[in-house]
Amino acid sequence: MIAIYCPTYGRPGSLQRLVDNVSAVTTTPHRVVFVVESDDSASSEAASATGATVLYNEGDPGYPGSIQTAFDNDDSEFFVTANDDFDFQAGWDTAALAKMAEGVCVVGLNDGSGNAALSTIAFVRRSYIVEQSGVVDMPGRVFGPYGHNFADTEFYATAVGRGVFASAPESVVVHMHPDFGRGQWDGTYHRSRTMFGRDARTFSSRRHLWEAVE
Repeated sequence: MIAIYCPTYGRPGSLQRLVDNVSAVTTTPHRVVFVVESDDSASSEAASATGATVLYNEGDPGYPGSIQTAFDNDDSEFFVTANDDFDFQAGWDTAALAKMAEGVCVVGLNDGSGNAALSTIAFVRRSYIVEQSGVVDMPGRVFGPYGHNFADTEFYATAVGRGVFASAPESVVVHMHPDFGRGQWDGTYHRSRTMFGRDARTFSSRRHLWEAVE
């Protein structure tokens, strides 16, 4: 079973599209798990209407807390750190699972940027988080103590240092990054921008942890 963990904030109109997209192109047994914030009733209602699993973020507001909430309330063998502006392409799941069969624990999917090694989308073996954690100094965690930004950067660097990472360019899940133009950011991107400075400082203060990983 593959669980697609999808934090969402302020984008209720995108959620049915995501569920329909995943259903149309995924051949492996799977579930979509939306994680919403307590102040976002519109997204909660829209997520529930899709028939997917819906959880409220139990951690700090933001993406890492939402992903951890999904992980703590799910037992799927594999999971994807997704978002509501992703476009899954046919064969994405089988290509990622083929990499997992080689014995790795974290697979970077092709997010359309042309560089899976710097992907914004991780396909993760659950046992890796349980046994090693995705964070050097925090047991049982997927991401480190960030509000939004840099969480995936630390996660990938740690996996690379441990020798458990592989990229899967054939597994395509395009991160569409909506172009809002003229500064008209939605709630998700506004939250990211307001947290960027703090997250950058956290990243700089923590980088010695994964740089020491062998």
